[in-house]
Amino acid sequence: MKKKKREKKWIEKMEGLKNEDTIEEIGKIRQSYRLNQAQILMNMSSDVADIIINNKN
Repeated sequence: MKKKKREKKWIEKMEGLKNEDTIEEIGKIRQSYRLNQAQILMNMSSDVADIIINNKN
């Protein structure tokens, strides 16, 4: 659910760009999207690590 919402937001941002917008701005949006994806993966992996640690105790 959260992922779809985030993707939708990103797509709306991309569609909102006009031809006058620079490639640099598009690059920034893409970069922020990738950073969000990386953050989600990091959060997921730390959650998994917490679960494993808690189950061992």
